[in-house]
Amino acid sequence: MTDLIPAVVRLAGGLCAVLALAAGPDLAAAEAAAATPAAPASAPAVPAAMARAPLPSLPSGTCELDGTWNGQPFWARLLPPDAHFANHRVLQLSWSPPPPEAIGGVHLVDCPFILLDDHGRIIAWNGRDGMSQVEPLGADGYRVSRELARGSGVDAQPVASTRTIGGGRGWDLHLAPLLVALTWQAGSRAQVHLIDLYGDRAAEQLHVHWEQEQVQIAGVAMVAVADGQGRLAGLLSPGGAVLLHVAHAHREGPP
Repeated sequence: MTDLIPAVVRLAGGLCAVLALAAGPDLAAAEAAAATPAAPASAPAVPAAMARAPLPSLPSGTCELDGTWNGQPFWARLLPPDAHFANHRVLQLSWSPPPPEAIGGVHLVDCPFILLDDHGRIIAWNGRDGMSQVEPLGADGYRVSRELARGSGVDAQPVASTRTIGGGRGWDLHLAPLLVALTWQAGSRAQVHLIDLYGDRAAEQLHVHWEQEQVQIAGVAMVAVADGQGRLAGLLSPGGAVLLHVAHAHREGPP
């Protein structure tokens, strides 16, 4: 399974823009924060009804979305199951990743390739030319390489810090709104384990769950708005602010 990441690189080919390095946190402090997480911290219990909710499911065919996410343009293409990757799904993404200060000092590229299972759970994350990568570790864990910065300003140099995360496969916290856009359907209910793969909340027990239009991501309430086909058109804050807007969606094959 660990050879999936170089395989996804070969699938991509060509060149892609990478985030410019900027000032990062002091390396010693960043590496201390990047240590292997302790046992997951306690979190608010999931309501019993939601604990019985099914896992979300990705559409079976090719799916392409574009729009805005946190006010920035994004584009995503989900490919059909591929025998070369144990019938997992490749997600091609162009986005504005969280800034380093919002994700534990970690630099992410803006054009990763991400390997998903049928429920959207992360199998591997290929950061292309960057050092931030995720590889599967055993049956239910991850080995995460985090690109940090040594020094500051024009003298900053990229360095990699590695940690392991156990506890089962799940969605990534910072990718969750897009995964909701790919899996949510009007009238549905679902729940899935959520992991902060790169940031400071890796030790917390987090979930995404929804009941029809009421969505929660790591305890943060959101409202899903359906398009004419019952798929996600927008993800709003309770006050109506647009967090993610799907401007165009193209789907091939069965829903």
